[in-house]
Amino acid sequence: MKTFVVSTVALVAGFASGQAPDVRIKGDISLGMTSSSDFSLGAKSFTPLGRHSTVSLQAFLPIGLKVMLSERVQTITNDTDDDAFDEYYIEDTGAWRIGKQYVPFGAGGFFRQSVLAARLDSNLLLGGIPFSAAIADGGTGRQYGLVGRIGGRGFGFSFCFGRHWGINSSSLALIQPVQNPEGLGNGWRQAIGVDINRRSGKFAYRTEALILRLPEGTSVDKELGDFQVTYDLGHRHSAFVGATKVFGETPTYTRFGSTYTAAKGIQVEAMYRLEDRNFRDFSIFLRFRF
Repeated sequence: MKTFVVSTVALVAGFASGQAPDVRIKGDISLGMTSSSDFSLGAKSFTPLGRHSTVSLQAFLPIGLKVMLSERVQTITNDTDDDAFDEYYIEDTGAWRIGKQYVPFGAGGFFRQSVLAARLDSNLLLGGIPFSAAIADGGTGRQYGLVGRIGGRGFGFSFCFGRHWGINSSSLALIQPVQNPEGLGNGWRQAIGVDINRRSGKFAYRTEALILRLPEGTSVDKELGDFQVTYDLGHRHSAFVGATKVFGETPTYTRFGSTYTAAKGIQVEAMYRLEDRNFRDFSIFLRFRF
């Protein structure tokens, strides 16, 4: 399936080259340092929450389709998703998307998973509520099945059914090191999530809850909750505090951080995390977006 999708993307892009497409190059690059109580990540281009640095080529075709090729600057050690490409897909924006992509689940706090998938975006007949669903196939020992989200930016209900969900580095980085994910052959057959996002003045609130069932391999059933408050400091600067809890387990994971916007497309991001009252890690990154 991967070979087919990459070939299709290349063919469409090749076809478009004779049709004068609108081609754009974009980048989202984070360079920084992370110090941990267990080990030091040193200088890296991926963050402790599993966000990759990427350089992307986007082509908007005259026929109304969009082609995306996004390559990672660096892969994460031990990540099940060790593909050099972060995403590659063809889409009719707001209708469908085929290729490797971040599948629709939650608000991005717990389950950020880039998988080969075919996705549909629409609205429910009752109330016009946004609805996204994807059929994914990441290959042997990787994510497979149906995933989707119902709801808008303020409130959403998400689901996964199939096999091996939650195995990559970016899935549960709030509670586990990015270099120690669940791993190949593990994960869960079912995942249910709820996310709520609210804003009041200069405060933004995000709440996510996640239930993981029917574990595979060494994984176990889990129920998790996360809450984060972000304060707008003005001039595109912000500060946040957040807490994550795995219910039935002792530790509470807390984090404090801030973002300073030095110029358009240039930010400094810092984060300090604790596991209960014990130091977990500290990171500082310079983020460039163009």
